[in-house]
Amino acid sequence: MSATATLDYSLEEEIRAKYNAIAKGELDSGFCMADRSSEDTCGYEVAADLNLSCGFPLHYTRIQPGEIVLDLGSGAGLDAFIAREHTGSSGRVIGLDFAPAMVEKARMHAAAIGANNVEFHLGNIERMPFEDACVDVVISNCTLNLVPDKNAAYRQIFRVLRPGGRFVIADVVIDGLIAPDVLCAAEHYAGCVAGALKVGQYMDIIQRAGFEHIQQLEIKSMNLPREYEVLKSLTVTGRRPHGNTRYETT
Repeated sequence: MSATATLDYSLEEEIRAKYNAIAKGELDSGFCMADRSSEDTCGYEVAADLNLSCGFPLHYTRIQPGEIVLDLGSGAGLDAFIAREHTGSSGRVIGLDFAPAMVEKARMHAAAIGANNVEFHLGNIERMPFEDACVDVVISNCTLNLVPDKNAAYRQIFRVLRPGGRFVIADVVIDGLIAPDVLCAAEHYAGCVAGALKVGQYMDIIQRAGFEHIQQLEIKSMNLPREYEVLKSLTVTGRRPHGNTRYETT
C-alpha cells in the first residue's frame, strides 16, 4: 500500500469513527452548519436529523412517482425519508453510508415509521455495491467532501445512474483562501473542512466524469466560525447522457 493510500485509509477510518460516534450520541456534529430548509417538508423526521446537512438538494430534484433514488451518505435517513414521499409506494429509496452505526440508526428509524420502500446499505461511495445503471436519481447532502477520491466517486455516480438519469448534490466547497494548517488537520477534515475543493476544481471533476447539463444551482454561506467563512455550500446538478453506456472505471 502506498503512502498516499495509507493516508487516505487513515483519514477514512478517523472520519468513520467520528460519524459512528455521532450516530450513537457520543459526539455532536461539531460545526452546526445544517441547512434547516427541510424541517417543514413532508417526510421530515426529527429523529433522523443529526445537524449534518449543508443544503437541501431535494428542493431541486423533482423526483417522480415510481423513480428509484440513491442517497449517498444517507446518515440517519433524513433525506431518504423525505425522498420516499416523492417516489410513492411504486418507487424506492436506497441509502448508502460507510458508518455502520449510521446504517443501523437509519434502519431503526425506517422500521419505526413503516418505510417499506426505503433500504439502507453499508458501503463506500468510491466502490458502490450496486449494479450498473440501476437508479434514476442520485442525491447527496454534505458527504462527498469527506471522500478522498472524488474522481472515483463521480465515476461511480455516473455508473449507477441510468442513461438520462440525474444527480443533485449539496456539498462543501472553498470560495477564497484558507490556511493550510486548517486544511491539513484531520479533526477539521472530519468536520467537512479539509476535504473541500475549490469550486472550479469540483466542477472539473464532474465534467471529466462524463456528465452533461451540469449546472450550479446554488452557492451560499454556512453557519461556521469566522475562520471558515470561505467555505460555502454548493448545490450542483448534472445528467448522464442518453444512450451512453461507457464510463471510466479508473
